[in-house]
Amino acid sequence: MEESTSDNWNVVCEQIHSRHDGHWTLRFKEDLQDREQLLCVACVIEMAEGNKISIVRKTYTLTCFRNVLVRFPQAVVEVLSMDARVCVHFIVTLLDLLQNFEDSASLDLVIEVLALLTAELKSEQFVCCVLEECQKQLSEKNSMRKSLPVFKLLGKLLLTIPFLAEKLIQEYTMLLEPMRVGLVYPDEAVKASVCYIFCTLYSYPSVAEKLSMYFDERLCKLFVSIMEAAQTKELQVNSLGLLKHLLQFRQFVTVMMGSFGTEEVSKDVQVSWIGHAKLPLVSKKLLLSRDETLQIASVQCMTSILVHSPVQYAPAVVYADIPEFLFERLCSTDEILVWSVYSCLLLLTEEKRFFSKCHTIYGIESLVRSLKETMRVNNVEVQKQGLLLFGEILKRQPIGIKLFMNFTIWHEAIVVLREAMTSCSLEVTTEAANALAAFLRKDHLSVPAQYQELQRLIEVLLMRCADLPVPSMIRSNGSTIKGKESQSVMREQSKKFSRQGQLLLSALEAFLNACRTPEPQEPQRKKHKTERRKDEANLHVHLDLSGILSAARGRYPPDLYHTGCE
Repeated sequence: MEESTSDNWNVVCEQIHSRHDGHWTLRFKEDLQDREQLLCVACVIEMAEGNKISIVRKTYTLTCFRNVLVRFPQAVVEVLSMDARVCVHFIVTLLDLLQNFEDSASLDLVIEVLALLTAELKSEQFVCCVLEECQKQLSEKNSMRKSLPVFKLLGKLLLTIPFLAEKLIQEYTMLLEPMRVGLVYPDEAVKASVCYIFCTLYSYPSVAEKLSMYFDERLCKLFVSIMEAAQTKELQVNSLGLLKHLLQFRQFVTVMMGSFGTEEVSKDVQVSWIGHAKLPLVSKKLLLSRDETLQIASVQCMTSILVHSPVQYAPAVVYADIPEFLFERLCSTDEILVWSVYSCLLLLTEEKRFFSKCHTIYGIESLVRSLKETMRVNNVEVQKQGLLLFGEILKRQPIGIKLFMNFTIWHEAIVVLREAMTSCSLEVTTEAANALAAFLRKDHLSVPAQYQELQRLIEVLLMRCADLPVPSMIRSNGSTIKGKESQSVMREQSKKFSRQGQLLLSALEAFLNACRTPEPQEPQRKKHKTERRKDEANLHVHLDLSGILSAARGRYPPDLYHTGCE
């Protein structure tokens, strides 16, 4: 009988332990316990392979072995390394259990033990043993369902043993064919495991190029159909992970996007494209899910497509009405999701249909309110990306199509720009100045024009410029800093000059546009003499503020402006 209780890890089978040498027994003490614990590795192996041992006892034995392996890995490895044949036999025995166990909990335990043991042994011999046995099991005429534990094991091993991916693609390519079959097998658990394996393989650049030849056009199209029909979150997440890797390769993007990958899109393909490019609709479906993990992955996949060629692929995204749902996602508090949406929308601004179909008009309110929330968090990258998007929309919005449909959103945009210009980050302030220059375009002004609001906005920007610190110039003569340290300091100083110069140039452009804002019409001046005086006073203020900017500009080297801040 096995000597064990619920409060110890003793694994010694009395019936067979007497014939095992003492060096197979591990002795150790748990913390705060005086009693010595025993684990006989030989007993574990015999009990694991014994036909008359119940699955319950095997599971308990392996659980104890797993716990010891986690806490005392070096001791276990030393015992098994004494005889390589015994170690190989133990690995093969565990792999056989993958085909004999039925319940998922026991299978997961065996997979965990195999993955831990193989990783701790750190031997190419035992890794090859595992791969050969996996290849043997997958090549047998078993049901694909029986292959699921093997796929799960391979996924865990690829994650824990870095060199395994290279070895698999070079010496064990026969494993790839069962994976291709598993990818189209009806069981979603099998598909998810295979997707995970391919996703892990593609994460190694040296392997990704060699692996691309195994993903042909037919398999790519089937993969999109798999994503379209996916129901379980495991398959959705793993397939999106694989898709992100595949979309790094232009040939896969071309295949998955159908006709949009090879030719210019005409104006009359609003309906015909749907049958050829399912991927945007699949992304849209995941974008509409309530799971932010899926939403992030979906947005990032769309961005990966657009990066290859916004001109070719943006129409498909626009025709699927995805932009309006991207704007909806900006209500999220997840900074990764918001940044990803900003990045995707930024690429869509290169497509005229993005504006002509009024997506910007529908989405500007969501964008402004998102920026307002973004200004409250301490994430400069998200703030910069959001302001960059806002500026591009303001610049590219077609003349004659009014962007701000009500005064409330226009005023909130001013509040956002004012907050951004007082940011501690010079880069955020610069993006805000760029956006302000476009915001002061005639088409974007409220009716009637709110000169006092615009004046306060310009004041904030110019005072921000005036408050810039005077940079300390580094001279080559008499400098105490020499060599590499001097070069490093000068590079940093040059970057600082460049950032400050960019802000000043953006402020100049904004100020120039402010001076071009239309004056009130003559009838209104005659009717409202008081308002006319206020407007004239505003013009004088503008001139005074121009002096502030000139003074700020005079504090920086002239060549900074002549060289484009390089």
